[in-house]
Amino acid sequence: MASVSGRIQRPSNSPDGRAFCPTIELVTEQARTNGRKEQPEWDEEEERGWGIGSLSSPSPSPFFHHLVSAAMDPSFVQNLHALLVQSTSNDTVQLKAATAQLNREFYKNPLCIPGLTQIIAESPEQAVRQLAAVELRKRVSQKDGDLWLQLETEQREQIKVKLPELVLSESSNLVRHSTARVIAAIASIEMPLGTWPQLLPFLEQTCLSAQASHREVGVYILFTILENIVEGFETHIQSFFKLFEKLLQDPESAEVRITTVRALGVVAQYIDVDDKEDIKTFQNLLPGMINVIGQCVEGGNEAGAHIPQLAEFLLRIGGNRNYDADLRVLALNALNWTVQ
Repeated sequence: MASVSGRIQRPSNSPDGRAFCPTIELVTEQARTNGRKEQPEWDEEEERGWGIGSLSSPSPSPFFHHLVSAAMDPSFVQNLHALLVQSTSNDTVQLKAATAQLNREFYKNPLCIPGLTQIIAESPEQAVRQLAAVELRKRVSQKDGDLWLQLETEQREQIKVKLPELVLSESSNLVRHSTARVIAAIASIEMPLGTWPQLLPFLEQTCLSAQASHREVGVYILFTILENIVEGFETHIQSFFKLFEKLLQDPESAEVRITTVRALGVVAQYIDVDDKEDIKTFQNLLPGMINVIGQCVEGGNEAGAHIPQLAEFLLRIGGNRNYDADLRVLALNALNWTVQ
């Protein structure tokens, strides 16, 4: 989508193997000359074979070929990327100018959505990929998804296929989390319409992956989706409980365990007081959840940042008179132990 005909592939020995647009690399090089700290310089062999601004291009990417409209200006993504690079500058004047131009010329156009998706996939700069993901979520969500729904169905389907791939291959945790929130934003529009049946099977598979980083991103996506659209998932609650039971005991990742507790905290708000089966299953999971909170407190790791949310969750359980008395006492005891 850097041009209507396709994209440039970065050679296999390039940093992180990320595909790129030559103009994107040119913007990065120009930013270096302005004193910003950028990615390490390429080696000489790479410069000779794939010099910045090179016009040679292999076959088009099928994904981006389908995303690009024939009527789309081939410089659209290049200029969008340049402004995002400018937006990461420490220069306040440059930042304000870039923000104004983005809002005026790009963010009202539905094509900014596939454009930002390409930048997440191809930009060599983590800060730019992060910003692109944050802005993409905003564009998808604005006006109840109006800009997203203006895209052609085929474009939306291609993005729905590509984003899960990107979130699993991304090396930066910050970019993964921001991209996960894009997926959740799209899911909040598509799932009530029944137009993304592939998402939940993908998430279950990812949550049970042999790779800890995949499990972390899978449960985080599920958590962010549940934050937005728990209603309508009533028929899936028991299957979620079974999945969460396994994730509470993740042998490698504290992040998986603590995000699972947070997801269960969201689900708990929507359990019907008359649904004895769901309440009983949740009761059975609570000791495991409290154990995770204990690990979090004792370990003093990054998950400790979520202690206030977990304390609020325990207080909510303890104060809900619709729950079994033993469950409420257990939650309040855990709260007392946690805050001490």
